[in-house]
Amino acid sequence: NKETELSFELDHIAYRLPKKHKLRVAISNTYWPLIWPEPESAEIEIISGTLKLPERIQSNQDEWVFPEPTSSPKWKHKKIRSPENSRKVITDHETGITSLIIEDDFGSNKDLENGLEISSRAKETWSIHPDDPLSAFGQTHWTEERSRGKWSIRTETYSKMTSDKDFFYLESRVKAFENEKNIFEKKMNKKVKRLL
Repeated sequence: NKETELSFELDHIAYRLPKKHKLRVAISNTYWPLIWPEPESAEIEIISGTLKLPERIQSNQDEWVFPEPTSSPKWKHKKIRSPENSRKVITDHETGITSLIIEDDFGSNKDLENGLEISSRAKETWSIHPDDPLSAFGQTHWTEERSRGKWSIRTETYSKMTSDKDFFYLESRVKAFENEKNIFEKKMNKKVKRLL
């Protein structure tokens, strides 16, 4: 165990804290799956700390009132398939591995000005054993489709990431189809040295 003193700035939140409200600061040594875990498990204990917030005593109201935004005209389109999204956390009680499964169907729409139909789907799986950061695993599959009349194209993109204590291992492949004929395919594998 080693005691270390740290000092760091927090991001701006552009928020005035009203009287009697509370501000919560959460400190963690992991942020899975947004940040890949370090090779070894670690625990932190906060012994003491202080938080300094700026005081804005010179003003009792907002310093700036934003004007109404300007935007382009509404998109003229026809919905073909409605979007659907799901987030599931699954724990395998035999292995102890916990998985976050994200499924996003972004729907399908037809642009009424140029006739282009646009569809998109994605599936992501992020899994880890809580006692083993080296078990971290990520996998994605994205499908993008475009069509107009008798013409259609589709891409299928797959990627996978794992690691050991020294390297990240990345695998990916992409397949492209035109009118359901496979016209392009590429596979990639990378081994990246870990800095932490």
